[in-house]
Amino acid sequence: MGDGAWKTMAYLLGHDGATAHALAQALGVSTRTVRSYVRRANELFSPVARISSPHHQGYRVQVYDQAAFFDLISQYQSRQEGACPSSPRDRQRLIALRLVAGDDWVAIAELAQATCVSVRTLSADLHVVESILRSCRLALDRSHGTVRAVGGEFDRRLCLAALAEKGTPEGMLDDDPLRRVCRAMETPVPPAPSDGTPPSFTTDALAKLVSTELAREGIVASALSLRALAVHVGIAVLRVRAGHAIPPMLSFPERSSAMKEYACAGHIAAAVGERYGVRLGEDEVAYLTIHLASKETVCEHATQDEPAGALVVSDEVWRMVARMLEVVWHNYAIDLRQDIELRMNLARHVAPLIVRLRHHMSATNPLIIDIKDRFPLAYLMALDASSVLGEQVSHALTDEEVGYLALAFALALERRKAGRPRKNVLLVSASGATGASLLEQQCRSAFSPYLGEVTSCDLMQLGDIDLSDVDYVFTTVPLGRRLPVPVCHVGVSLTQDVVARVRADLESAGGGRDAPDICAPSILDGGLFLPHLGVHDKRGALDALCAHLRHHEGLDERFDSLVERREEVARTTFGSGVAFPHPITPIGSRTVVCVGLPDEPIDWSGEEVRAIFLVSPASTPPGPGDDGARRALVRLISDRQAMNELLRHRDYGTLVRLFAEHIE
Repeated sequence: MGDGAWKTMAYLLGHDGATAHALAQALGVSTRTVRSYVRRANELFSPVARISSPHHQGYRVQVYDQAAFFDLISQYQSRQEGACPSSPRDRQRLIALRLVAGDDWVAIAELAQATCVSVRTLSADLHVVESILRSCRLALDRSHGTVRAVGGEFDRRLCLAALAEKGTPEGMLDDDPLRRVCRAMETPVPPAPSDGTPPSFTTDALAKLVSTELAREGIVASALSLRALAVHVGIAVLRVRAGHAIPPMLSFPERSSAMKEYACAGHIAAAVGERYGVRLGEDEVAYLTIHLASKETVCEHATQDEPAGALVVSDEVWRMVARMLEVVWHNYAIDLRQDIELRMNLARHVAPLIVRLRHHMSATNPLIIDIKDRFPLAYLMALDASSVLGEQVSHALTDEEVGYLALAFALALERRKAGRPRKNVLLVSASGATGASLLEQQCRSAFSPYLGEVTSCDLMQLGDIDLSDVDYVFTTVPLGRRLPVPVCHVGVSLTQDVVARVRADLESAGGGRDAPDICAPSILDGGLFLPHLGVHDKRGALDALCAHLRHHEGLDERFDSLVERREEVARTTFGSGVAFPHPITPIGSRTVVCVGLPDEPIDWSGEEVRAIFLVSPASTPPGPGDDGARRALVRLISDRQAMNELLRHRDYGTLVRLFAEHIE
């Protein structure tokens, strides 16, 4: 079969039809070439299927013999050069998908032949496959050269959906998740409906059906949520047809608290059953309800109890959101507790997230890489805030889930930045107008985004100055008196260290007249910098750093267990080669950071780590200036180039300089 003809057929199957123009754009050819592909496909698929253009409204696939059509596709896929996975990762996913889709023992030699590798290579792959299954709460059984996946039907379905949605292996042209599951289960697609409706059993077709039923209930879901729902509905159809019904839902808290979703799930089950000739019983309706309740939806139609667009937030969710913002306040000195828009955004996401966590489900997030790169501070905030949810369900959130929380924090930080008030500064100089002018230019160059009015005077004039509108005083001479505003003593010119400290304070929304001396010691301490940490694993690193920081700060041994508890409920790495451990509950008298640089990279819960920043936040409410300092720390550890420079030099001076460079 010509590749063009097959690609045309595959695209139409995956998109439930398309116009000639859409096909041309997707395939990168002209519309004339598309017509040639259609003619060739009709020759190759005759008489079991045909591509037609009813009423000249685009091309659609008409299938006359489902079994023969599916066999023809399978034969082509097996002959295709790309049928053998081109990478170990693709191969391991296909093996996992094959095992999860079936219940019987499968010979290792058979799997090796099917994936075009040796038995020895496949045996090595099974170690990775076993970890994939374990992440789905499934197990891998081995016996006399055969293997099988073992686990409950609920977890098996979630794993099928996750594996099928991971993407098509390179070289495989059929990119529809449900068709991949069909192939793995070695089952034909459901037969054509009796009413003559096109027999398309694709993710797009089911998404349209689900969308129609949601609309009837006045529920609106995102395209991403619709696609995920469609995949789960389709897998339910395939599993029921194969005799694998969901077991009775013995524990189902969503059923009583989500009657709208429960009713909608019943309508979806009825519509799917009518279209594909399969009965989805009460337990399958309960299963679909869980998936509906786990997605972010909005009520579009007003009712007596729920106005249009309403978000009904339970007391449990409000309490969780409040605790999440308290964690951020204590760990980052950024007070978002009064941001009602952030509270609502988090609540909107946390409500369905709790359902997913209870049932070990996870949302996909195609933006996760961009979120980590563009919003490192928001991502770290979300990581810490997620510990509240992790404690609730006793397991950590995935990267994708944390990423969605990070978006809410990123938006709040942008709003906060836009509303930051500018600070008025008074310069006190002993070198006359020229010296004052030089100092003013340096201040404006270093702090222009934060400054309002900048005035100057000499020491003799200071007593006559009204300080009611002054936020900070910079002085090059001793004042000999105490002022009601923060004072920073500087030299003739601003040093880099002073710039860093002042920026940290200006960055703080709480900084200003009630702030302490803004040249107070920073969160970095030379006694807490360990440039050559002789450890070989995560356990050794945590033990060494916790002991060093505990001794330096006079903390008790609870500190170690609190750090360990934080590691259990949420990850403390985010892909930059840096670990960011800290206690789940602050117990220190001040906020400090112990920096350790292992001589060799170490494994930190599956990620390679080259630098460790152990943070001990103060147990008291954060003070003015903490905000900007912690922001700078987050920017520093998320900057790969800066981390590489620190690892090259491995000295405290480089650390302080890099920290200063990352103050906004």
